[in-house]
Amino acid sequence: MDKKSAENNDKNKLTPQQEKFCRAYVLNGYKQKEAAISAGYSPKTASAQASRLLTNVNILSRVHAI
Repeated sequence: MDKKSAENNDKNKLTPQQEKFCRAYVLNGYKQKEAAISAGYSPKTASAQASRLLTNVNILSRVHAI
């Protein structure tokens, strides 16, 4: 694997909290706020966080892969 491929793989990795969000999003029937809260985001900001997360290409790719 060349250096550029390794850098791209690092950029494509999700944090553990983002991974939890992806799994919760699929398991909760694609309910954004509940998934964000399940993943450990603040209930006060869960809706905004979920919307932001779902604009991330890596998050969307993971959700589609689950």
